[in-house]
Amino acid sequence: MMGFGFVVARFGLFLREIARVRGLDIIPAGYGVSTLMGTALVVLGIGVAAYATYRFRSGLNAVERGEPPLARSALIPTVIALALCGIGMATVWYLLQSS
Repeated sequence: MMGFGFVVARFGLFLREIARVRGLDIIPAGYGVSTLMGTALVVLGIGVAAYATYRFRSGLNAVERGEPPLARSALIPTVIALALCGIGMATVWYLLQSS
């Protein structure tokens, strides 16, 4: 989801460059919208990753309350999810800085 958001946001930049190469001195109408929509998709991807982490931790707590234990540690999936959130936030920062 975050990757798709990045592509959508950069599509407006692509349209602007095509207009420049063709000698047009206009900014395509969708440039600002694609940046906003792409950024929204990246933010949504961050939310999904954060929510998945929350659900995983909730499930793990339920298991610790008496259900059969999981065969693996919660540390690695938690670290991966938090890393994905960090990457997503960095991507949002990049999209906002380059627009």
